[in-house]
Amino acid sequence: MSGSILTSVGSRIFSLNTIHTYFFFILMFSGGLMCSSCTDLFTGWVGMEVMLLCFFPVVLKHHMPWLSVLGCVNYFVIQVIGSNLYFVSSCFMSAFDSKHWMISILLALFLKLGMFPFSFWVPKVYSSLEWGGCLMVSVWQKYGPLFIMANNYLNQKFWWLVTLSGVLSVWIGGMLGVTVNSVRVLMGWSSVCHAGWMAILTLTSEWILLLYFLTYALICTALFSMFELTGLMNFSSFAYYSQTTRACLCLGLLSMAGVPPLSGFFLKWVGLLSLIESGFELISLALIMGSGMSALLYMNLVFTLSVHSWAMSLSYPITTPMWEAGDYIRMFILIFMFPFLFFFLN
Repeated sequence: MSGSILTSVGSRIFSLNTIHTYFFFILMFSGGLMCSSCTDLFTGWVGMEVMLLCFFPVVLKHHMPWLSVLGCVNYFVIQVIGSNLYFVSSCFMSAFDSKHWMISILLALFLKLGMFPFSFWVPKVYSSLEWGGCLMVSVWQKYGPLFIMANNYLNQKFWWLVTLSGVLSVWIGGMLGVTVNSVRVLMGWSSVCHAGWMAILTLTSEWILLLYFLTYALICTALFSMFELTGLMNFSSFAYYSQTTRACLCLGLLSMAGVPPLSGFFLKWVGLLSLIESGFELISLALIMGSGMSALLYMNLVFTLSVHSWAMSLSYPITTPMWEAGDYIRMFILIFMFPFLFFFLN
């Protein structure tokens, strides 16, 4: 019996489709390393193109809904426009030795990240993709443009453009995120907010940016895996899930909003300390105001969902299953990562 189970698991792990997926994951990781270690703009462009081309074989699957395929096509068109603008601007800047083309290069990176004023495509793409694709767009596809901004002198000369787009992304992502009923669209606006934070952190320290990115990636993985397993799509069905699912969802939303003492608060706290040490006090104040407003709105949303689910449970009792290992791991990432990272920094 155990031999047949191991054989079936091994056949799934080492199947042809899975090996292809691992291969494209390795290529995508290599493209990210090219972006993080590049010292010129053209190497960064090659790394972003490798990451983009490897994204679709990983996300696209057989018997995929047409809506998800449409979301991938929309994302591909947006990324191609951003890549072409980045490449053409880099060529003109090298040919004419003009620093004014840096503005169009930064705008191309803002388009690829989904930051203001190009955040219009984010809710449409997130509402169409599956949770695996949303996770890749939220985390790994942002790695290349962010570290290109951090490694080159783009953001140092035009720091005002980076801070303006970052602060407005934080404000818009926080305010528009709680006006939707779709969980995927909410996570899309949350990614816009965190992209603004990470773009501003490129002005300070690359290690702080890397720490923010890795912790944000772990929080997104924990939260999106819960959405994938439970099939939660809209907040209107929130009351029909178990107490474990509702608790993890509430903690995830509050962590994304940066409510203390969750892991999301630690990210913004470290980022604010780095910005203040670099002399960006006014920008830190604007980020605090935007994050405080979004945290207040998210807490209002969580309170409303909790009261509504409690009222529904009085009429329709829900049997709460036993917690599994994945539930404990997600709770650890959302809550207890804060003190561990604090001791790591010290």
